[in-house]
Amino acid sequence: MGKLKTFRYPDLEPDEATRLIKRIVEAIGSTTAPQQAIAAAVKMSPKSSGFKIKLADLVQYGLLDGRGSFKATDLAQRLVVGDKTAYNDMMEKIPLFKSIYENLAGQEAPSDITPYLMTITKCERIDADKKKGKIGNIYNSLLHKISNAGGNMPDSLIPVIGQQKGTVTSAGKSEPDLPDFKSGEIKIFMPQTEHAWKTLLTMLPNIKFQITQQKIIPKEQKKIDDSDSEEDD
Repeated sequence: MGKLKTFRYPDLEPDEATRLIKRIVEAIGSTTAPQQAIAAAVKMSPKSSGFKIKLADLVQYGLLDGRGSFKATDLAQRLVVGDKTAYNDMMEKIPLFKSIYENLAGQEAPSDITPYLMTITKCERIDADKKKGKIGNIYNSLLHKISNAGGNMPDSLIPVIGQQKGTVTSAGKSEPDLPDFKSGEIKIFMPQTEHAWKTLLTMLPNIKFQITQQKIIPKEQKKIDDSDSEEDD
């Protein structure tokens, strides 16, 4: 398990976490088992630091629950039987990954994710630089799992519509970003998924209604109207 300021994150890749939990479920099923039985299932020493780190990561992913003795969670059972949407819930279990997802509007982490990590965790640049590779790789791996699963993204993982996320600069400050969709001052940020596109289509009539009700006039048109008024005077 890794840590950046107060944010903890797993060192296990999603594929490795899936492989391990499958072995554990095959060995203990839905029963509660001691740590020694969990270690035996993954063929590791229960006293080794490597096993303890993997165990902590499985707990953080929400696949195991307990302390001293452990039980595979419902999320683990879903993952084992091939429910790929379980990766959505795994993402939600990691506050750092969820925050990265929201800041990137559902996109992949760039090679230099340091500015985002500094903004989210309030850490120093040197600390973010040391861990950006690991964090970025695991986040992207999990994001690919979610994308490949198909179906709808859970509402909690869809960036807030209408909120300007912006780009985080090298100084760790947030600045306006080019929106995916724009109309005047209206900005909408959404992940490029089927569910997001369907959501956008249902939003458009309401957006049009709000513009009409508030009598929002584009700046360019307002300048023309003002100019015409001055000439009439």
